[in-house]
Amino acid sequence: MKGKVREYATQYAKAVIRMSKTDYDVIVIGGGSTGTAVVRDCAMRGLGTLLLERDDIASASVGTCAGMISSGFKYYNEPEFMDMCTDEVMHLRKIARHIVMKLPILFPVVDFSELSSAGVSKGMEEYAKRVERRGVPPFLILAPEKALEIEPMLIQDVVASGYVEEFFIDPFRLSVLQAIDAKKYGANVQTYSEVIDLTPEEDGSIGVSYHNRLTGQIETVRSRVVINAAGPWAHSIAKLAGADLDLRLTKGSHIILDRRVVNVGITTRAVDRRWVYMYPHENTTLIGTTDLPTWENPDELVATHDEIEYLLKSLEWIVPSVREARIIRTMVGVRPMMPTWKVPEDEVSRSFEVIDHEIQGVSGLISFTGGKLVVCRRMAQDAVNLACKKLGKDIECRTHIESLPGMEGDVDIISLSKEYNVSQHALERMRIRRGTEIREILNLLREHPEWRSSD
Repeated sequence: MKGKVREYATQYAKAVIRMSKTDYDVIVIGGGSTGTAVVRDCAMRGLGTLLLERDDIASASVGTCAGMISSGFKYYNEPEFMDMCTDEVMHLRKIARHIVMKLPILFPVVDFSELSSAGVSKGMEEYAKRVERRGVPPFLILAPEKALEIEPMLIQDVVASGYVEEFFIDPFRLSVLQAIDAKKYGANVQTYSEVIDLTPEEDGSIGVSYHNRLTGQIETVRSRVVINAAGPWAHSIAKLAGADLDLRLTKGSHIILDRRVVNVGITTRAVDRRWVYMYPHENTTLIGTTDLPTWENPDELVATHDEIEYLLKSLEWIVPSVREARIIRTMVGVRPMMPTWKVPEDEVSRSFEVIDHEIQGVSGLISFTGGKLVVCRRMAQDAVNLACKKLGKDIECRTHIESLPGMEGDVDIISLSKEYNVSQHALERMRIRRGTEIREILNLLREHPEWRSSD
């Protein structure tokens, strides 16, 4: 009998120990550019980390953006944020050069006053302060013949054009590579796992229940810190834990045309004087974007006829051939901006804040408001710094110096072309997606010649 009692007591003690422990140091909710940056940062600092994403990586807001990692020309009234954007562009070019590309952008005008307005002049001034750090030319004013030489599809009435060079990144590859790197450092990344409940515990930990959409099972895990990187759904996630999160949500719609209407980027004033743009992307053209307040479910938003017509009308006066192309798809994203009210959407800061919900009685919950793709790494750094403070750990961030997969060295396109009998053009397209993984792919093609295209 004593043996049985001892056995039961041992089992009970083990159960209590299991209940008192957490499964992870940090659970990250959301698999966009910020969420994957967070899980990578946590894992690189040695924190036990789980990422839960409802759908697939980069399947929500970040998957609907243009991919520009701008220095913030239009945010000339936020010089500190412009500095942060510049720093982050440099970090991304260092850790993910293979998925970063540079695109010339024209600001064509038919009235000189457009280039001499106070906003443009101040933007040019602030932009010029940072071009040397970014390795690009200053904001230039081009004569009409030079602008038309660069982009012949411009309207012939152009009297001048601004010229800048901006960097773009593949937001899908960035998010995926961050998740892959996080797994390399020991993180657990689970897609198709929808968080349905957050339960703050008396010991300060948080129970996270989620629906595994692949198995149909409801599972619960616990962590000492939960970082809410759910973008426009972040306020709903915070509410699950009994916390409030105020966001100003704005809808941004894009249209994609069936051909390259232009070969450089074009930025111009819309019919309401907002800035809109069109960028070439491979053999298509991306046009955007609207900026409308929304209180609808982000999952149910679509680009309306009025939004599509607004974008086309705003650009056809400067690139008339835009009407000749066919729209092949639209995409809609929702920006989770900081809760600034009584100012136009276009004037709301694109900076960010890291929210500690401890003041609301949920000590382990951290959320974001605001932010942009270009600062996703910095957003993660600030949030993980706070998480480490809560965990009593002092570990420095290394995400700005450690390269992402595919950046393990340089790629010699000419040598690879000769060695594997593949065109340099094809290899260059592979390089901007896979970086140093090219050789691994080429070796697979060598092993499986039937995979090669007949042409």
